Amino acid sequence: MVFGSEVPNHASLINDRNFRATTLEDGPPLMPGFIIQRLLQAVIVMLAMSLIVFLGVYAIGNPIDVLIPPEAPQDIQRRLNWP
Repeated sequence: MVFGSEVPNHASLINDRNFRATTLEDGPPLMPGFIIQRLLQAVIVMLAMSLIVFLGVYAIGNPIDVLIPPEAPQDIQRRLNWP
């Protein structure tokens, strides 16, 4: 159990020179680094999702073959698989 004397109050945290919440006093602000990190993460996620979707579509094959019922006449199958 934590007692009141062990928990620092907010005023002592604000006045404490070792307490750094969002910026470094002697360095650059953290926001540009955070934005760059998020942009790199977004690029990685987009590449991964593109790869997953490409492999999923490639695994299915020709979508016409999936949509045409197997009992469809040959002339319809030939017409839809034109190229």
